[in-house]
Amino acid sequence: EMLRQNKAKQWYQRRVRGVEEVVRSHWKEYGRHFYSRHDYEALTSEQGAAVMAAVDAYTAPGRALPKMGAEATASCVNFCYTDPITGDKAQNQGVVFTSISGSRVIFRRSGTGSTGATIRIYLELYSTTETEGEVGEVLAPLVQFALTVSDISAISGRNEPTVIT
Repeated sequence: EMLRQNKAKQWYQRRVRGVEEVVRSHWKEYGRHFYSRHDYEALTSEQGAAVMAAVDAYTAPGRALPKMGAEATASCVNFCYTDPITGDKAQNQGVVFTSISGSRVIFRRSGTGSTGATIRIYLELYSTTETEGEVGEVLAPLVQFALTVSDISAISGRNEPTVIT
């Protein structure tokens, strides 16, 4: 009984930390993942096809890949999805650019909107050194890369995405 009371007392004597402090401590020890998604909604079907053709061109064998920020781009693939239950394979699900450190820029076309096409650009970066930065600032080199390889501004006539999450 005394041991149980001691353990209970020790718990109350510990310093209680807030969520923000716990998260920042975790980032400092293990690193941080930065994610964002940029959606270009209500493009015409032709604009959506043109953007995807521009990025898909980088999957050609021997095609030089531009740098992703300060890093070399290690690969560019058109990915497919295999349903784990049925084994059905869905081809041409998007284009994934991966840097040598594992950062990724993913382009997917969605036709589920009410009109035309939506291009979704997924941005992801893992860092063990840059853990306190704002997501938009840290991912800025990946955003610039995405704009360059897709030519989405020229194709769509838009200077920014419809939605950023």
